[in-house]
Amino acid sequence: MSPEGRQVTLKVLMPGDLFCCDAAALDNGTHPGCAQPMGDVSVLSLSKDSYYELLRRNPDAALQVIQYLGARLNEAQETAKVLALNPAEQRLAALLVKLADRAGLREGNHVRLTIRLTRQDMADMVGMTVETATRIMGRFKREKLASGTAKSLIIRNLAKLQQLATPVHALP
Repeated sequence: MSPEGRQVTLKVLMPGDLFCCDAAALDNGTHPGCAQPMGDVSVLSLSKDSYYELLRRNPDAALQVIQYLGARLNEAQETAKVLALNPAEQRLAALLVKLADRAGLREGNHVRLTIRLTRQDMADMVGMTVETATRIMGRFKREKLASGTAKSLIIRNLAKLQQLATPVHALP
């Protein structure tokens, strides 16, 4: 949350995903964000001392944490690049493709998202205003790429969204 009280959804976590085992836990800092459940959750919590002891006694676990941190760093760098360089429509299409992969339930030719996201959530996750997200989602609906509401969002044409989400590289 910003000092002005604004919030932003940075990532949607799915069952089994880790959170707060990142650099803040290793550098004695505080985590800059918080997790907000979107439904019923179970949380396993370790004290910092227990976490360090686990890593000291389990080199394989320590390597997995290093791999996790590397993946998070790559994800953060990719997100920064996408936000800086990709057009709004491409960013929103990429988000829907990612959500379909991580939180989608195939129903015939469509994919229903199993999580509930508001237009504001989606806008925050791709660095645009809610008005822009609403306008683009309206276009996606008119083009029959998606339908529904925040309660039940349906991806109707995943292949076309994947195409929109893929950057077009200029020929040399």
